[in-house]
Formats: sequence, structure tokens, C-alpha cells
Amino acid sequence: MSTPAVEIPSTSETETLSKTELSAFGEIADHNTTVSDVPEGCVRVNTFNVSDQYPDDLVSQDAFLTLLSIHSGVIVPALFLISFSTNTINLIVFYKHGLQERFNLCVFCLAFTDIMNLLAGLLAYVDNPHSLLVKPIASTPTMGLVLKAVLDYNLLGLYGFNWASQLISAIVACERCYCVVRPLKSQTALSTKTMAGIIVTVCTPAVAGYFLVMSRWDYVCIFDSHTASMTYLATASEFYLQNRQLVDILNGTVYGFALPGFCMVVVTVMTRL
Repeated sequence: MSTPAVEIPSTSETETLSKTELSAFGEIADHNTTVSDVPEGCVRVNTFNVSDQYPDDLVSQDAFLTLLSIHSGVIVPALFLISFSTNTINLIVFYKHGLQERFNLCVFCLAFTDIMNLLAGLLAYVDNPHSLLVKPIASTPTMGLVLKAVLDYNLLGLYGFNWASQLISAIVACERCYCVVRPLKSQTALSTKTMAGIIVTVCTPAVAGYFLVMSRWDYVCIFDSHTASMTYLATASEFYLQNRQLVDILNGTVYGFALPGFCMVVVTVMTRL
């Protein structure tokens, strides 16, 4: 996938190659360029063309980049500003109402996890608005400093707060149902301290596990000696290659099916009782 695309590709041959293996391939790929011509830290290849990798795509590469620019440069920042503002108001309101109240604590935590999830999305796309105005030029990578830092420190794992948000929504649904079914007993059986412990116990593994999942990615700089241009390509990390089965189970089974399915069923059942 070309440089402006900050979304991690879901399927690609390079995802099964580590950076070391891809680097070895790149050095063999072209013998016409001297090492001094290659930017430091880049893998040298000859005529690296993203469009050639997906010749049957219905959408051209230029159209894809245009849509991506609109998505990351307009839609994502607008959604962030709106959602961040409303969730910040929620934080302030429920904090002033008092976190000693069980329900206030739940909704406060829900707003916080939503803000963290929004922050993860903003960090992933914050470098891209310039692509609306600036056309990438030769030898200039379009992946910005922010996204590089995000990848270096595995901050995409903050997307795990999305699952924490879903879990808290399920907890809130259960809490409200319990209050309706057992209004008197709920005041003594479920204290605010107990609720805080439940939220921490349930959400911490969900967030930590997704940091583990996002450790599957590594990035390598690709230098096309034919066009004298650079791009960045997603590759499998050494961690993923050594723990592929575990990461795939977490990503596909746990986060892709079990967790969202569980939260959806709980919320649906509790709201109908």
C-alpha cells in the first residue's frame, strides 16, 4: 500500500515477511543503484509500483488516494472535534455530579474510553490532511513524524479502548437492569467501589490485549531506484512471526467475533428485561 494510506493493509504478501527478509529481497532486486544513492534505513528495489500489486482493483490508485485524503483530511478531524467536545462535556458533567454515585462513575468511564479511542484515530490520520494540498514529490516520504512515532511506540494499541467502551456499555446495561429488577437490593449489593473494580478488571485485559495484537506490525522504508522515490510498506514484525497463532486468535476470534458478539448480546438482553 502506498505511503499516504495510514490504514494497515489487511492482506498482503509482505505481511508474512519480516523487515529483515524484505530487506534481503530488496538488496537483490536491483543492482543498478549504488548503496550511497539509497536513503539511510531504506530498502532498495526496482520499480516498486503499488498498482501492479492489485491489477484487478475496481478503484484506481489515484481515486483511492483522493478518497483517502478526503477521509483522513476532512471526515476524521470533523468527527474527532464533534465527538471529543461532546464526550468532554460528559466528563465534566458527571464529574461534577459526583463519582461517588455508581451510575455517574460508569458513564464517566465510558466517556473517557471513547475519548481515548478518538485519540487513537486522530493519531493514525493526523499526518494526512497535507495530502489534500501537497502532492508527494520524489524522494519525499508522505508518512509524517506523528504517524512514525505512533508506529514506533505501538500507540495504535489505543484502539483497544474501543473494546473497553463496548464492555462498559454492557456493564451499564447490566447495572440499569439490576436496579430495575432489584431496586432496593442494588443499593447495598453493588457499591461504587465494587463497580470501579469491575470496570478496571474487565477493561484492562481488553486494552492490554489489543496492544499485543497491534505489535504484529512493522514498517520498512522502500526506495524505488527507478523513480528515485520513497514509500513505506507494512511488514510483519518479528514478534508476530514468532507468536502468529496467539496473535491471530486474539485478533480474529476474540476481538473480531467473541468480544463484540458478547457485548451486543448482553446489551440486547438487558435492555429487553
